Amino acid sequence: MFYKNGKKRIHSNIGNYLTPLALAIWISDDGCWVQSGVRISCNAFTLNEVKLLIKILNKNFGLLCNVQNISVPDRYSIYIQSSSILKLKEIVSPFIHDSMLYKLVQTPNPKGLGVRSRCLAPPCFAGGCGQLGL
Repeated sequence: MFYKNGKKRIHSNIGNYLTPLALAIWISDDGCWVQSGVRISCNAFTLNEVKLLIKILNKNFGLLCNVQNISVPDRYSIYIQSSSILKLKEIVSPFIHDSMLYKLVQTPNPKGLGVRSRCLAPPCFAGGCGQLGL
């Protein structure tokens, strides 16, 4: 279903499969906190496929999203806007593992340089990632 001629593709009926559990898994795998929202990497998908995914995220969950270009030509990500973060947390929190909750919160940069991107490593504390207020 997701591969055609050896390339990953999005089928037009993907919305039937994008459940809250599937969204939680997707964010756990390809998501990260940036600026004041969540970015989901979609590097293997075409621009039209990313636009379809955004339409489905809006239709299925009411999430406001937009396409972000990344530094590699013809590669994109989905940015879930800050105005949709509370809704996103409500949708995925019952399904997302504690070790992945850091992908849904804004954390200050320890050097006082503003907000740190959470795309690289989890900031789990001694008591676990569940302390992040979700």
